Amino acid sequence: MAGAGVIAAAGYGRYAAAEEFEQHVAELLGAPLEVATSLTQRARERLGDAGYDFRASAFLTATTFPGDTFLPKVVRERAIEPFVQALINDSIENLIYLGVQPPVEGTTCVGLLPA
Repeated sequence: MAGAGVIAAAGYGRYAAAEEFEQHVAELLGAPLEVATSLTQRARERLGDAGYDFRASAFLTATTFPGDTFLPKVVRERAIEPFVQALINDSIENLIYLGVQPPVEGTTCVGLLPA
């Protein structure tokens, strides 16, 4: 999938730099960078690179200039919703977003809280 990665990097532009995209997501979600980073990592693991890059590129197009200014609202919503749904896909990710569950790396055994 190297080709998809190159296309996604070109589509991300300046957001391809370290944590720029995650910072953008954090700002739009009103969440700390650590939470946005955890959610984006989990979504990429679940969707795979191509599926994640497709949704992330559409989200970025709809939430940055000129898309956020000139695209019709319904088009922006169709680009934003699948990405956000991928970020907050299950109850664990909902708890991470809400700050109840600390951000975790990976998806193995998440939700198990220490005694």
